[in-house]
Amino acid sequence: MAKGKDKAGGSKKEEQTNYDPSMLQNTYVQACNSIGIKPYGFETNDSGEQIIITGSSKKENDRLSSGGCRALMKALSGKLNTGDDVLSTVEPFTSLKDLRIRSSNIQDTGALAVATFLRATAEVKTPKEASEEKATTAQPQWKLQYLDLSDNVIGHQGALQIGRSLEVGMNKTLSTLILDFNPLGSAGALSLCKGISTNSSLKVLSIRHCDITNSTEGDEPIFCAMLSFKRLALATLDLSSNSLEGKGLKEQLCSGLEQNSSLTTLRLADNNIRSQTDEDVAAL
Repeated sequence: MAKGKDKAGGSKKEEQTNYDPSMLQNTYVQACNSIGIKPYGFETNDSGEQIIITGSSKKENDRLSSGGCRALMKALSGKLNTGDDVLSTVEPFTSLKDLRIRSSNIQDTGALAVATFLRATAEVKTPKEASEEKATTAQPQWKLQYLDLSDNVIGHQGALQIGRSLEVGMNKTLSTLILDFNPLGSAGALSLCKGISTNSSLKVLSIRHCDITNSTEGDEPIFCAMLSFKRLALATLDLSSNSLEGKGLKEQLCSGLEQNSSLTTLRLADNNIRSQTDEDVAAL
């Protein structure tokens, strides 16, 4: 805690919080021990604002995995528990702005842990709950803006949970979400976008190489509800290297784009869009 002078010559208090990355490492090891798995080594930068984890392409077992992801999310949120038995509560790692977990085989279970963490960053106490807290207790001020979960074998269920964590009233800090090279499928993309369809903070969404086709079960348009949301902040949408084809352009995108005012960049490369689909391209 430091004291400073205000313009009137008086003194005021300025909070200074120093984040020690080793504290996160220690908490992560405790979380791993609590669920009986071997810790996976990773590093943060000196400020604690960025964590980058990339699994080994040569060693299948040398990856964070779903269990390691669960432990990391517990450590970041400051809540170490197994089931309903809380082991301890530590300082949440709120300095984090940029989290990249790539090629780490976290699967849907790990994606659920990430989604739970995203929801935790949006927890707001009711007036009654707040009044029962000690006056010295402050709400964590989360800063996470960038999340990259590329190439993690995340499917429909993982996409569904991440989407729900971004619904209105949930996480409000995230501005970039990258889920490239995950087998979301059309159903997963639809579930993800349903959540984002009430989100007013996300600005970049990348779902390249995610096995998205030109139809879904029940023929519900994948992107239309999201794109037509009046308060949508999304400026960049990357759908490259999927299988939308010309039909997908017309049926999955066009009606939403007609009502959209936020999008400035739309990437559709490598979607099997051929010359015989001129009418569909014209509709776009």
